[in-house]
Amino acid sequence: MPFEVLVEKLNVSRSLDHSAVFQAMFAWQQQGAFTLDLEGLSVGAIGITPSRAKFDLTLSLAPCADGSIVGSVEFDASLFHRNSVARWASALERLFAAIAQSPDVPVVLHGLLAPEERTHVVEQFNTANLALQGPGLLSDLFEAQVRHNPDAEAVAFRETSLSYRELDARSNRVARHLRDLGAGPETIVALAL
Repeated sequence: MPFEVLVEKLNVSRSLDHSAVFQAMFAWQQQGAFTLDLEGLSVGAIGITPSRAKFDLTLSLAPCADGSIVGSVEFDASLFHRNSVARWASALERLFAAIAQSPDVPVVLHGLLAPEERTHVVEQFNTANLALQGPGLLSDLFEAQVRHNPDAEAVAFRETSLSYRELDARSNRVARHLRDLGAGPETIVALAL
């Protein structure tokens, strides 16, 4: 189907800032080396670096004659930081190496993080020592947080955020509504969690 017809049928709003249908692309480049032999002329390839990325993110990979894979990542620098893209590329490289070493292991079981990154994310980000006062329900811990920090931000999504006090008020309204509909306490607690 022609691209313009597809965009029209999907009723996609058009913008010159990005492609109408997708913003990320994966390209597997299998074409062989191109040679042009013209008598009396010397022909060579000229590398061109576009002034701006065509899509938000493009991963291009190509097989080599020796069995290796080479690739590149093109990204919109206004959306992604160079260091982030470099980390993603390293993670993908690690994943491919792990798959090559253990092809029978499901992909989901291979780690994307280097050992030092995993230590940083899993252990160092979680160094808070929270002493709980005996066994308690999550709802009890939430109520304690409401009492101690009622105006602290509890949740945020896009431009909206709620304090613990506001989240408590809203969750209590939902619980009362569910109770009025005949839901038991176990249902209300399960929904609150």
